[in-house]
Amino acid sequence: MKYDDMADKVLERRYALSEMPKVDSYVLVEYDEKVHPGKVLEVDEHEEDAKVLFMVAVLLGWLLAAICCLSVLYGNFTTISGRHMPSKHEVALYNSVHSTVWALGVAWVIYACCTGNGGFVNKLLSWSLFIPLSRLTYLVYLVHPVFMQIYTESLRQSIYLTEFDVVYMFLGHLVLAHACAFVLTLAIEAPFIGLEKALLGQGRRH
Repeated sequence: MKYDDMADKVLERRYALSEMPKVDSYVLVEYDEKVHPGKVLEVDEHEEDAKVLFMVAVLLGWLLAAICCLSVLYGNFTTISGRHMPSKHEVALYNSVHSTVWALGVAWVIYACCTGNGGFVNKLLSWSLFIPLSRLTYLVYLVHPVFMQIYTESLRQSIYLTEFDVVYMFLGHLVLAHACAFVLTLAIEAPFIGLEKALLGQGRRH
């Protein structure tokens, strides 16, 4: 059978199917020259609804994750700014659930990025600039309270904190913590990682 004749038959079949009454599932006639002309595929129209529901679920997950993380960050803003004096129950509620709520929000970000639903967030977190900084995060986590404690203990008098003072202290602690973490990585962590690789490699040879 020639290709033109087969194409005519497929077009006739498509026209005949278009005249059929609509049912839950239908037959889709598709040209696929790479496989063979006139390939017939069974397509369930509920598949499209499933995709829509999946996208809605993804958007809802991002919305809930944003609410969780932002509520932890700004939930006690009025308390810190002195506009509201929380009760014992409010303090107990925030202190007992804020870590879990934050973890749930971060868990969704990790899950969405690993399953290909991260979008621009995944692209941002996969930026190559973050690779060298990621090697310092654990030591930054360990040393940054030391700098904060040293700064607090070195104050001779009380200070009036403004937004500028908080940003200034944050940037200072951030730079000092990363600089110290970089030195400790070169002096301690990197040599021990090399030693571990050498010992494990030597053990595998034997």
